[in-house]
Amino acid sequence: MFLKRFLSILLFLTILSLVYIHQQSKIFYLAYQNEQKKITLDELVDINNLLRYDTSSFSSLVYLDDKVLRGYKEFQVPEETKIIKIEPNPNIKIAKVENKPNLVSRVFNRFIKSAEAKTLKP
Repeated sequence: MFLKRFLSILLFLTILSLVYIHQQSKIFYLAYQNEQKKITLDELVDINNLLRYDTSSFSSLVYLDDKVLRGYKEFQVPEETKIIKIEPNPNIKIAKVENKPNLVSRVFNRFIKSAEAKTLKP
């Protein structure tokens, strides 16, 4: 009788402990998700502020379009004579970047296969 009661109390405490641990892990998981959403929200607010500034500034296409539609008289389309064409300078040399495999990449390339896309057969 004593052993049966002891095991039932032990089982109850074990289940209660597992429920408590599950709740705590869920709280930490939700807190992590909330933190990630805050980071995403801050990034989106920054992007929104930049876009609002661009829209209200003189360099925005929306601003220029609004000016043209309202009949802004100082806006001029450049003529052919006002466009300056720049030819490439042959004296300027652009360094080419060569992709030479180093020792580490050669070792890994022997053991790791590169990812290749395979076409699907319809």
